[in-house]
Amino acid sequence: MSLEELYTIERARIRKLAIHYSRIFGAEPEDLLQTGALAVCETYVRYAGSVTDEVLLTLSHRIINRMMYKFALKEYRYRKLLQLYESEAGQNEEII
Repeated sequence: MSLEELYTIERARIRKLAIHYSRIFGAEPEDLLQTGALAVCETYVRYAGSVTDEVLLTLSHRIINRMMYKFALKEYRYRKLLQLYESEAGQNEEII
């Protein structure tokens, strides 16, 4: 299986996961799509010659899901941290 074939198979899954994690965590869908595409490339480079196509697809599913989840969670935490910082900065300005 080539990288292009693997991406073609995974493209619909990546889009669904991007929408799903975008709704849950509020991350940008485009960023999640890029993370998913990167996960496909990393999976292919690491495992393509050493496993069968079925195992490659299974690994690809797991790696894509995990990378996209971690990215969305990181974005969510970063956004919450910024909100906290901005709210504290606004309170400090009111005191001065």
